[in-house]
Amino acid sequence: RDAQESRGLGDVYKRQFLLCDVCVGIRNQPELFPGWLAAFAQVGMWLFYLPGQVLLVLSGRKEPTK
Repeated sequence: RDAQESRGLGDVYKRQFLLCDVCVGIRNQPELFPGWLAAFAQVGMWLFYLPGQVLLVLSGRKEPTK
């Protein structure tokens, strides 16, 4: 796996975690946001967190040598 591809995955998983954190913040202060956004945040945390974890693992994976 080349450095550019790993860096690309790294950028994506960092964005996923950022979006997850935003959802957690919205979920913790639902009175500050519209009801639909607070409801989405409850599900959105996991929609962003789980793929972020997978991408984090894949970004550090080394390809086997032949």
